Amino acid sequence: MSLLVESIKIFNGRLYNMDFHETRFNETRKKLFGITTPLSLRRHMVIPSEVKQGLVKCRVTYNNDIHNITFQPYKPNVIHSVKLVVHDDISYAYKFEQRAELDLLFDLRADSEEIMIIKNGLVTDAYYYNYLFEKDGHIFTPSSPLLCGTMRAFLLSKNTIIAKDIYADKVHKYDFIYMINAMTPLGKIKLKPNQIL
Repeated sequence: MSLLVESIKIFNGRLYNMDFHETRFNETRKKLFGITTPLSLRRHMVIPSEVKQGLVKCRVTYNNDIHNITFQPYKPNVIHSVKLVVHDDISYAYKFEQRAELDLLFDLRADSEEIMIIKNGLVTDAYYYNYLFEKDGHIFTPSSPLLCGTMRAFLLSKNTIIAKDIYADKVHKYDFIYMINAMTPLGKIKLKPNQIL
């Protein structure tokens, strides 16, 4: 089995959304390995002095226990367009390091920087991101993402976004489309429907 990954945002030495990362980390260990004793990620976060300024991605690889922790300065992606791709049988409920099915779909993006994965007519996720859709000032997230991201969980907990089915043939009826992940907050990547190809 592939190792699993948690990607944690650090900005100027501060860890973000740790409650949500620890919850997913420990729920994954419980479901996949039967480990019921929680492990604190915070206690393993020793941030090197050379990455205590600016935006940094902390990458934790693990299985039943922590395998490795690395820190690297992070530069946000620039997204100009997104390619729709369809896969009705894809599954990615856990954040594995190896993700061959997603890699194959990502290779179909052509000249776009990202993909929008459609499963049984519904929007799920991008390769690196969860999606949000804004209409008349309300922001929605697909009810059935492939992976429940930590930023998505945070925004749901604050009632900032609402989960609902997002149909692929209705994507162009929304005002704006956002991409979020642990490193990318709401509003950082904002697209118009005509950028979905």
